[in-house]
Amino acid sequence: KWTEPREAEYDDVKKYVKTAMMKAGQYFGEAGDHAMAAACFAQYLERYPIDPGKHHRAKKKGEPVRVDASEEPVDEMAQVARYALAREYAAMGETSKLVETCKPYIAGLRDDKFRVSALKLLGFNAGKAGQYEDAIDAYATLLDEYGPETVDDKGRVIPLPQKDRLRQKQHNWDGFRMPPPKDLDAGEIRFALGYLYWKQELWEKAALTLAPFANDPALRENKSRDRALYMAAQSAYKTGDYAGGVKSIQALLRDYPKFEAFEEACVYAARGYAETKNWSELELACKTFAADFPKSDRRPRMDYFAALSQMNSGAKDKGLSALKSLAASETFEDVRADACFQVAMYFLNSTSGGTEQAYDYLDKSVKFHATDVACVELAKCAIKLDKLDVARDTLARAQREFPKFVRQFEVDALLIEVQKKLAKKK
Repeated sequence: KWTEPREAEYDDVKKYVKTAMMKAGQYFGEAGDHAMAAACFAQYLERYPIDPGKHHRAKKKGEPVRVDASEEPVDEMAQVARYALAREYAAMGETSKLVETCKPYIAGLRDDKFRVSALKLLGFNAGKAGQYEDAIDAYATLLDEYGPETVDDKGRVIPLPQKDRLRQKQHNWDGFRMPPPKDLDAGEIRFALGYLYWKQELWEKAALTLAPFANDPALRENKSRDRALYMAAQSAYKTGDYAGGVKSIQALLRDYPKFEAFEEACVYAARGYAETKNWSELELACKTFAADFPKSDRRPRMDYFAALSQMNSGAKDKGLSALKSLAASETFEDVRADACFQVAMYFLNSTSGGTEQAYDYLDKSVKFHATDVACVELAKCAIKLDKLDVARDTLARAQREFPKFVRQFEVDALLIEVQKKLAKKK
């Protein structure tokens, strides 16, 4: 009955109602009756609602008066009730209800002393339940709104630039950052957010979120830094940013020699050097790997990169011989396919011409392990050699297996050309 504040007959006990409701929720929670505890806290928030938009942090000295500032006294019990309710929902596994309870922390409640803890709770539980959008919003809010102040070239505090914000939505935030509380591990939050992006194959966002682990001194001691650097490099490579990916992988190899996937990381580094045409670094990386890991399963791939460095640094004959040996070996088929492709490119680019030899190696490459580029080059050779059926089938395969190929327009155009030639022959 005390929860019915409009009843005049209970006016004399109204001052005890809030405390009674909160104590009831606390005791039910401690007793393990999370449903009853949640009901108490939910009823408190229903009876004594607050406007999330009116509560905000105090303005800094010299900062303009906030348009959403409020002179209303803060109901500290309401702050406790909302966070306690979220924790009860977490205990019951009621993620959807937890999300709805915590959403106000994303766009407001910036004065709330439980805001950081609630956003962490939201990020963890929503991410675990596969509600990635809500989890990402929570983690990105923490990274955007809490941290070092952004200053201009005159040392004046300014809003965080839009390009540096992780959240896509504005959420009624003016861009001025707040000092992070001591219990906020920004590195762990950044890693968690990057992992969510990485898990969903949102490579650009994952790379942007995780790249600071390579050179930010504040993140050097983070316990997840090695994995963050590895995922940052993978994500950057997926977007074609090999220079950015190399920075992350170099930091990983330099600072974590006992990383569990160290050998694979060496391969990533070699790939980055090859893509950025840093042949001297590639040569050194391959020599070091061969000396340190002579019997590694990754040795054939590194031998392939070593041959590439030779092809591009004054030892072309030696490199070509090594590529041919790999192509004819009994090693991994993807390595053989790449070696065949490089030999084919050598023949296509030679002054004497070598379309037939290139065709043979490209045909092997596609049979070993088809790639989008190899299919296109094989089709082009087939057209030159009037092997139109092969060209048609290869281009159709490229359309079917590599729909996101950046040169898809070329595939389409070549297929139309081949179909016209075949029609004329009939």
